[in-house]
Amino acid sequence: MSDDDDLIRVIDDSGVAADQPSAAWKVAIIDDDPAVHEGTRFALYDYNINGQGIEILSAYSAEEGRELMRAHPDIAVVLLDVVMETDDAGLMLVDHIRAQLRNETVRIILRTGQPGQAPERDVVAGYDIDDYKTKSELTSQKLYTLVHASLRSYRHIRALERNLKALRRIIAAASSLHRAESMSAFASGVLEQLVAMLDLSPAAALCEAHGVAAKPVAPRLEIIAATGEFAGVVGQHADEALPADVAALLSEALARRESVIRERACVCYFSTRNDLTALVYVGLSRDLSDVERDLVDLFIRNMSVAYCSVAVGEY
Repeated sequence: MSDDDDLIRVIDDSGVAADQPSAAWKVAIIDDDPAVHEGTRFALYDYNINGQGIEILSAYSAEEGRELMRAHPDIAVVLLDVVMETDDAGLMLVDHIRAQLRNETVRIILRTGQPGQAPERDVVAGYDIDDYKTKSELTSQKLYTLVHASLRSYRHIRALERNLKALRRIIAAASSLHRAESMSAFASGVLEQLVAMLDLSPAAALCEAHGVAAKPVAPRLEIIAATGEFAGVVGQHADEALPADVAALLSEALARRESVIRERACVCYFSTRNDLTALVYVGLSRDLSDVERDLVDLFIRNMSVAYCSVAVGEY
Protein backbone atom coordinates (compact mmCIF):
# COMPACT_ATOMS: atom_id res chain seq x y z
CA MET A 1 0.00 0.00 0.00
CA SER A 2 1.45 3.41 -0.98
CA ASP A 3 1.61 6.46 1.28
CA ASP A 4 -1.12 8.06 -0.82
CA ASP A 5 -3.42 5.20 0.14
CA ASP A 6 -3.20 6.24 3.79
CA LEU A 7 -5.26 9.34 3.09
CA ILE A 8 -8.94 8.61 2.68
CA ARG A 9 -10.22 11.28 0.33
CA VAL A 10 -13.73 12.54 -0.28
CA ILE A 11 -14.52 12.80 -3.98
CA ASP A 12 -16.39 15.95 -4.98
CA ASP A 13 -18.71 15.09 -7.87
CA SER A 14 -20.33 18.53 -8.01
CA GLY A 15 -18.20 19.54 -10.99
CA VAL A 16 -16.68 22.49 -9.08
CA ALA A 17 -13.11 22.11 -7.92
CA ALA A 18 -12.46 23.24 -4.37
CA ASP A 19 -9.93 26.05 -3.92
CA GLN A 20 -8.24 24.22 -1.06
CA PRO A 21 -8.97 20.77 0.39
CA SER A 22 -10.12 20.60 3.99
CA ALA A 23 -7.65 19.24 6.51
CA ALA A 24 -8.24 15.59 7.26
CA TRP A 25 -8.92 14.22 10.73
CA LYS A 26 -6.14 11.89 11.87
CA VAL A 27 -7.17 8.42 13.02
CA ALA A 28 -4.53 6.00 14.33
CA ILE A 29 -4.75 2.21 14.19
CA ILE A 30 -2.40 0.61 16.71
CA ASP A 31 -2.67 -3.15 16.34
CA ASP A 32 -0.24 -6.01 15.66
CA ASP A 33 -2.59 -7.72 13.19
CA PRO A 34 -2.20 -6.40 9.59
CA ALA A 35 -5.66 -7.74 8.74
CA VAL A 36 -7.19 -5.39 11.30
CA HIS A 37 -5.52 -2.43 9.59
CA GLU A 38 -6.80 -3.51 6.18
CA GLY A 39 -10.30 -4.16 7.47
CA THR A 40 -10.48 -0.81 9.24
CA ARG A 41 -9.32 1.06 6.14
CA PHE A 42 -11.96 -0.72 4.06
CA ALA A 43 -14.73 0.09 6.57
CA LEU A 44 -13.81 3.79 6.63
CA TYR A 45 -12.84 4.26 2.98
CA ASP A 46 -15.63 6.80 2.26
CA TYR A 47 -15.78 8.48 5.66
CA ASN A 48 -16.26 12.24 5.98
CA ILE A 49 -17.63 14.67 8.55
CA ASN A 50 -18.53 18.22 7.56
CA GLY A 51 -16.65 17.78 4.30
CA GLN A 52 -13.48 16.48 5.96
CA GLY A 53 -12.04 13.05 5.25
CA ILE A 54 -9.74 11.12 7.53
CA GLU A 55 -6.06 10.29 7.33
CA ILE A 56 -5.34 6.83 8.73
CA LEU A 57 -1.98 6.31 10.43
CA SER A 58 -0.75 2.81 11.32
CA ALA A 59 1.42 1.38 14.06
CA TYR A 60 1.95 -2.37 14.57
CA SER A 61 3.14 -2.44 18.19
CA ALA A 62 2.78 -0.44 21.38
CA GLU A 63 6.30 0.92 20.92
CA GLU A 64 5.47 2.10 17.40
CA GLY A 65 2.30 3.54 18.86
CA ARG A 66 4.29 5.65 21.34
CA GLU A 67 6.40 7.05 18.52
CA LEU A 68 3.31 7.71 16.40
CA MET A 69 1.56 9.60 19.20
CA ARG A 70 4.67 11.68 19.88
CA ALA A 71 5.05 12.53 16.20
CA HIS A 72 1.36 13.37 15.70
CA PRO A 73 -0.08 15.11 18.80
CA ASP A 74 -3.09 16.16 16.70
CA ILE A 75 -4.38 12.60 16.24
CA ALA A 76 -8.11 12.74 16.95
CA VAL A 77 -9.01 9.07 17.47
CA VAL A 78 -6.95 5.98 18.35
CA LEU A 79 -8.24 2.46 17.63
CA LEU A 80 -6.03 0.52 20.03
CA ASP A 81 -5.50 -3.21 20.46
CA VAL A 82 -5.11 -4.44 24.04
CA VAL A 83 -2.88 -7.48 23.50
CA MET A 84 0.27 -6.85 21.45
CA GLU A 85 3.85 -7.38 22.69
CA THR A 86 2.35 -8.24 26.08
CA ASP A 87 -1.13 -9.00 27.37
CA ASP A 88 -1.51 -5.42 28.64
CA ALA A 89 0.55 -3.49 26.05
CA GLY A 90 -2.47 -1.46 24.93
CA LEU A 91 -3.44 -0.56 28.49
CA MET A 92 0.09 0.62 29.24
CA LEU A 93 -0.03 2.73 26.10
CA VAL A 94 -3.23 4.40 27.32
CA ASP A 95 -1.41 5.42 30.50
CA HIS A 96 1.54 6.68 28.45
CA ILE A 97 -0.70 8.83 26.24
CA ARG A 98 -2.59 10.37 29.16
CA ALA A 99 0.15 10.64 31.82
CA GLN A 100 3.41 10.98 29.91
CA LEU A 101 2.33 12.75 26.73
CA ARG A 102 -0.39 14.64 28.65
CA ASN A 103 -2.74 14.23 25.71
CA GLU A 104 -6.23 14.49 27.16
CA THR A 105 -8.05 15.37 23.95
CA VAL A 106 -7.46 12.29 21.78
CA ARG A 107 -10.34 9.82 21.91
CA ILE A 108 -9.14 6.27 22.66
CA ILE A 109 -11.16 3.22 21.64
CA LEU A 110 -9.83 -0.10 22.91
CA ARG A 111 -10.39 -3.15 20.71
CA THR A 112 -9.59 -6.67 21.81
CA GLY A 113 -9.90 -10.16 20.42
CA GLN A 114 -9.40 -11.67 23.86
CA PRO A 115 -11.86 -9.96 26.23
CA GLY A 116 -11.22 -12.46 29.03
CA GLN A 117 -7.67 -11.16 29.51
CA ALA A 118 -8.88 -7.58 30.06
CA PRO A 119 -12.43 -7.61 31.48
CA GLU A 120 -14.47 -4.66 30.25
CA ARG A 121 -15.62 -3.45 33.68
CA ASP A 122 -12.07 -3.38 35.06
CA VAL A 123 -10.69 -1.63 31.99
CA VAL A 124 -13.39 1.06 31.81
CA ALA A 125 -13.04 1.76 35.53
CA GLY A 126 -9.25 1.83 35.58
CA TYR A 127 -8.23 3.53 32.34
CA ASP A 128 -9.05 6.86 30.69
CA ILE A 129 -10.65 5.50 27.53
CA ASP A 130 -13.76 6.41 25.57
CA ASP A 131 -15.01 2.99 24.54
CA TYR A 132 -14.15 -0.70 24.78
CA LYS A 133 -15.16 -3.14 22.05
CA THR A 134 -14.43 -6.72 21.11
CA LYS A 135 -13.23 -7.05 17.53
CA SER A 136 -15.97 -9.56 16.75
CA GLU A 137 -18.77 -7.09 17.57
CA LEU A 138 -17.38 -4.25 15.45
CA THR A 139 -19.05 -4.60 12.07
CA SER A 140 -18.18 -2.08 9.37
CA GLN A 141 -21.28 -0.03 10.15
CA LYS A 142 -20.68 -0.06 13.92
CA LEU A 143 -17.05 0.95 13.41
CA TYR A 144 -18.12 3.81 11.14
CA THR A 145 -20.66 5.00 13.75
CA LEU A 146 -18.14 4.71 16.57
CA VAL A 147 -15.48 6.73 14.76
CA HIS A 148 -18.06 9.34 13.80
CA ALA A 149 -19.19 9.79 17.41
CA SER A 150 -15.59 9.92 18.62
CA LEU A 151 -14.60 12.58 16.09
CA ARG A 152 -17.57 14.71 17.09
CA SER A 153 -16.52 14.41 20.71
CA TYR A 154 -12.94 15.34 19.81
CA ARG A 155 -14.12 18.37 17.83
CA HIS A 156 -16.21 19.65 20.76
CA ILE A 157 -13.33 19.19 23.20
CA ARG A 158 -10.96 21.12 20.92
CA ALA A 159 -13.52 23.92 20.59
CA LEU A 160 -13.79 24.16 24.37
CA GLU A 161 -10.00 24.30 24.63
CA ARG A 162 -9.79 27.11 22.06
CA ASN A 163 -12.50 29.08 23.83
CA LEU A 164 -10.78 28.70 27.21
CA LYS A 165 -7.49 29.89 25.73
CA ALA A 166 -9.28 32.84 24.13
CA LEU A 167 -10.84 33.83 27.44
CA ARG A 168 -7.44 33.70 29.13
CA ARG A 169 -5.99 35.88 26.38
CA ILE A 170 -8.79 38.41 26.80
CA ILE A 171 -7.97 38.73 30.49
CA ALA A 172 -4.24 39.03 29.79
CA ALA A 173 -4.78 41.45 26.90
CA ALA A 174 -6.88 43.83 28.96
CA SER A 175 -4.03 44.22 31.44
CA SER A 176 -1.20 44.56 28.91
CA LEU A 177 -3.02 46.96 26.59
CA HIS A 178 -4.03 49.22 29.45
CA ARG A 179 -0.30 49.70 30.04
CA ALA A 180 0.40 50.70 26.42
CA GLU A 181 2.09 54.11 26.36
CA SER A 182 1.37 54.98 22.73
CA MET A 183 -1.28 54.35 20.11
CA SER A 184 1.30 52.46 18.05
CA ALA A 185 1.97 50.03 20.89
CA PHE A 186 -1.76 49.69 21.53
CA ALA A 187 -2.48 49.03 17.85
CA SER A 188 0.18 46.35 17.56
CA GLY A 189 -1.02 44.74 20.80
CA VAL A 190 -4.65 44.62 19.65
CA LEU A 191 -3.74 42.85 16.41
CA GLU A 192 -1.49 40.39 18.20
CA GLN A 193 -4.10 39.52 20.83
CA LEU A 194 -7.06 39.28 18.46
CA VAL A 195 -5.23 37.03 15.99
CA ALA A 196 -3.99 34.82 18.85
CA MET A 197 -7.46 34.68 20.42
CA LEU A 198 -9.01 33.38 17.21
CA ASP A 199 -6.16 30.89 16.78
CA LEU A 200 -5.63 32.10 13.22
CA SER A 201 -2.90 33.76 11.19
CA PRO A 202 -4.94 36.05 8.95
CA ALA A 203 -4.35 39.40 7.35
CA ALA A 204 -5.28 42.11 9.85
CA ALA A 205 -5.22 45.88 10.03
CA LEU A 206 -6.02 48.51 12.65
CA CYS A 207 -7.28 51.81 11.27
CA GLU A 208 -7.90 55.12 13.00
CA ALA A 209 -10.73 57.33 11.80
CA HIS A 210 -10.08 61.05 11.28
CA GLY A 211 -12.84 63.57 10.74
CA VAL A 212 -15.70 61.50 12.14
CA ALA A 213 -17.31 64.61 13.62
CA ALA A 214 -16.67 66.77 10.55
CA LYS A 215 -19.94 66.14 8.73
CA PRO A 216 -20.77 65.98 5.86
CA VAL A 217 -17.11 65.25 5.02
CA ALA A 218 -16.51 61.49 4.92
CA PRO A 219 -14.02 60.36 7.57
CA ARG A 220 -10.67 58.98 6.46
CA LEU A 221 -9.36 55.70 7.85
CA GLU A 222 -5.59 55.71 8.34
CA ILE A 223 -3.87 52.32 8.76
CA ILE A 224 -1.73 52.51 11.92
CA ALA A 225 -0.83 48.81 12.32
CA ALA A 226 -1.09 45.73 10.07
CA THR A 227 -0.05 42.10 9.73
CA GLY A 228 0.05 39.45 7.02
CA GLU A 229 -0.55 40.66 3.48
CA PHE A 230 -1.40 44.15 4.76
CA ALA A 231 1.90 44.65 6.60
CA GLY A 232 3.27 47.02 3.96
CA VAL A 233 0.44 49.55 3.97
CA VAL A 234 0.88 51.16 7.42
CA GLY A 235 0.46 54.93 7.19
CA GLN A 236 -1.80 54.78 4.12
CA HIS A 237 -5.55 55.30 3.83
CA ALA A 238 -7.75 52.19 3.95
CA ASP A 239 -9.83 53.06 0.88
CA GLU A 240 -6.67 53.40 -1.20
CA ALA A 241 -4.42 50.66 0.17
CA LEU A 242 -6.80 47.82 1.12
CA PRO A 243 -8.92 45.61 -1.18
CA ALA A 244 -12.31 47.07 -2.06
CA ASP A 245 -14.28 44.48 -0.07
CA VAL A 246 -12.16 45.11 3.04
CA ALA A 247 -12.51 48.88 2.75
CA ALA A 248 -16.27 48.49 2.26
CA LEU A 249 -16.61 46.40 5.42
CA LEU A 250 -14.61 48.97 7.40
CA SER A 251 -16.84 51.74 6.06
CA GLU A 252 -19.96 49.77 7.00
CA ALA A 253 -18.77 49.32 10.59
CA LEU A 254 -17.82 53.00 10.81
CA ALA A 255 -21.20 54.11 9.45
CA ARG A 256 -23.07 51.81 11.86
CA ARG A 257 -20.70 52.66 14.75
CA GLU A 258 -20.58 49.03 15.77
CA SER A 259 -18.57 45.89 15.17
CA VAL A 260 -19.45 43.69 12.20
CA ILE A 261 -18.80 39.95 11.93
CA ARG A 262 -19.17 38.16 8.62
CA GLU A 263 -18.50 34.55 7.63
CA ARG A 264 -14.92 35.24 6.52
CA ALA A 265 -14.09 38.55 8.20
CA CYS A 266 -14.78 40.67 11.22
CA VAL A 267 -14.35 44.35 12.00
CA CYS A 268 -14.01 45.39 15.65
CA TYR A 269 -15.15 48.94 16.41
CA PHE A 270 -13.56 51.05 19.19
CA SER A 271 -14.46 54.60 20.13
CA THR A 272 -14.15 57.16 22.95
CA ARG A 273 -16.46 59.83 24.26
CA ASN A 274 -14.35 62.38 22.34
CA ASP A 275 -15.26 60.76 19.01
CA LEU A 276 -11.84 59.18 18.62
CA THR A 277 -12.52 56.02 16.64
CA ALA A 278 -10.55 52.96 15.55
CA LEU A 279 -11.47 49.81 13.66
CA VAL A 280 -9.71 46.46 13.45
CA TYR A 281 -10.19 44.27 10.37
CA VAL A 282 -9.35 40.57 10.68
CA GLY A 283 -9.73 38.12 7.81
CA LEU A 284 -10.95 34.69 8.91
CA SER A 285 -9.89 31.37 7.42
CA ARG A 286 -12.88 29.63 9.03
CA ASP A 287 -16.32 30.51 10.35
CA LEU A 288 -16.56 31.55 13.98
CA SER A 289 -18.75 29.56 16.33
CA ASP A 290 -21.41 31.33 18.39
CA VAL A 291 -19.19 31.07 21.46
CA GLU A 292 -16.24 32.56 19.57
CA ARG A 293 -18.42 35.44 18.41
CA ASP A 294 -19.36 36.10 22.03
CA LEU A 295 -15.67 36.06 22.97
CA VAL A 296 -14.89 38.56 20.20
CA ASP A 297 -17.66 40.79 21.56
CA LEU A 298 -16.19 40.53 25.05
CA PHE A 299 -12.74 41.34 23.67
CA ILE A 300 -14.13 44.40 21.87
CA ARG A 301 -15.73 45.76 25.03
CA ASN A 302 -12.53 45.29 27.03
CA MET A 303 -10.36 46.85 24.34
CA SER A 304 -12.69 49.86 24.03
CA VAL A 305 -11.84 50.80 27.60
CA ALA A 306 -8.11 50.43 26.91
CA TYR A 307 -8.43 52.46 23.69
CA CYS A 308 -10.09 55.29 25.58
CA SER A 309 -7.23 55.38 28.05
CA VAL A 310 -4.49 55.41 25.41
CA ALA A 311 -6.24 57.72 22.94
CA VAL A 312 -7.14 60.34 25.54
CA GLY A 313 -3.55 60.27 26.78
CA GLU A 314 -2.22 61.02 23.27
CA TYR A 315 -4.78 63.59 22.28
